[in-house]
Amino acid sequence: MTFFKKAPSNIDLMIESVVDGVIMIDNDHDVVVINSRAKKMLGFKKSETVTGEKIYKRIDIRGWKISFSDDGAAGCISKEFVVLDSEHAVFRFDASPVKDAHGALVGIVVVLRDVTREREVDRMKREFISTVSHELRTPLSITKEGIGLIMDGIIGPVSDKQKNILYKAHDNIDRLSRIINNLLDISKIESGKSMLTKRVFEVTALLSQVHEFFRQAVQNKGLEFRLQPPSEQMMIYADMDKVVQVFSNLIGNALKFTEKGNIEISAVYKSHGIEFCVKDTGGGISPKDLSKVFEKFQQFDRTEGGGERGTGLGLSITKGIVEMHKGRIWVESDIGKGSCFKFLLPMHNEDILKSELHDIMSNDIKSGSCSSVLSVLLENFDQLKKNIDIRELLFLLNDIETVLQRNIDIKKRVMFTGSGSFIVFLQGCEKKIVKEIVNNLKVAYEKHLMDSKILDRAGVLINSATFPHDANNPDEILRTLGL
Repeated sequence: MTFFKKAPSNIDLMIESVVDGVIMIDNDHDVVVINSRAKKMLGFKKSETVTGEKIYKRIDIRGWKISFSDDGAAGCISKEFVVLDSEHAVFRFDASPVKDAHGALVGIVVVLRDVTREREVDRMKREFISTVSHELRTPLSITKEGIGLIMDGIIGPVSDKQKNILYKAHDNIDRLSRIINNLLDISKIESGKSMLTKRVFEVTALLSQVHEFFRQAVQNKGLEFRLQPPSEQMMIYADMDKVVQVFSNLIGNALKFTEKGNIEISAVYKSHGIEFCVKDTGGGISPKDLSKVFEKFQQFDRTEGGGERGTGLGLSITKGIVEMHKGRIWVESDIGKGSCFKFLLPMHNEDILKSELHDIMSNDIKSGSCSSVLSVLLENFDQLKKNIDIRELLFLLNDIETVLQRNIDIKKRVMFTGSGSFIVFLQGCEKKIVKEIVNNLKVAYEKHLMDSKILDRAGVLINSATFPHDANNPDEILRTLGL
């Protein structure tokens, strides 16, 4: 039954006159309201009858009901998409839940906005920043090298007074280099040119590495550096260097604003991933600044002294790296007690996997093509965790992915399930091709395991499923793969 009743004529006129596109869809996927602007933005004719299924082919929001249920029901989801038939116009849509008096989800309202001009301005700004930053690097390096030669006395004797001035110049060149690197980092992240090099690694080893690297710097400021590793071994699939960069930015930020007490790093297992935390005992962040902490070029003062001032890019870069991993980052702060920056990196779970499959299937439906999914499972994974050293197991898992990369020359998305298997999404790969891939992989893995002399302890099981030949929905694909 449709929840919404026909709106009064004055409401119809009001919605029709809105400059943005407005759409309301109920739980039965019926379009309750759609104005002319929304029809035009989505490429429909003004007189055309628009159904939920037609809209989903352009902006698929069916899977968002999960996000709008329970705790997430009060939020808003925003995404952008390009309409190729409209001179590559870029539209942003903001979807919000509609609830009844009892808090039950009864529909979704979507507002469409044309952000083509804003994105073009952003693109030009990114290109300008990137070009200027690259051009500054060479003269800066030459200047730094010249000052270094003078400081070392290679050119001739240098007095203590001259050395003092040269040291200050050298330090400021380093500071300028960091600013340029930050500008390049944020430019790459926003333009999508920053790539992740993921591998499987152990969380405790990561935290220990970070703790050892920053221990001296924290102690030099008279602070205690605490490490709270997880109570059990946990493996995660991420770009380790990028995660270390996140910790570097957060710990560096904590050092600026903490005058006494301690800084603590930790990790705990959550149902949807691993939650990392950098906690300090500084003065805290004022409530008015909390909402803009991760925005670019923002400077905010802690309550206990102003702290050092930087470029205002470190936390924005950190947020970008976390979101590249499909994770999220937030801050909790108490005035006078300190701040805790937390970020969650997702691990495999059924909801995430289904969401990925749903996105792939939606694209296939639009293009009329098909895609395949591979699962590459390290057999006896739980037993191996007990019987072999964790470092040997990590080498084995990363070897499995290396063999994948050598044998699959197709644009792919890879997900590590955390239970010894990799899921590989092969966009536009038909059943005949995926059979050849599976056969090649089986030969490659048998040779690799034999060469590694671990064939007696470990084997690799490979399964595949092709949409729509083997399955019509994410649940069927998971069953076909045996997951």
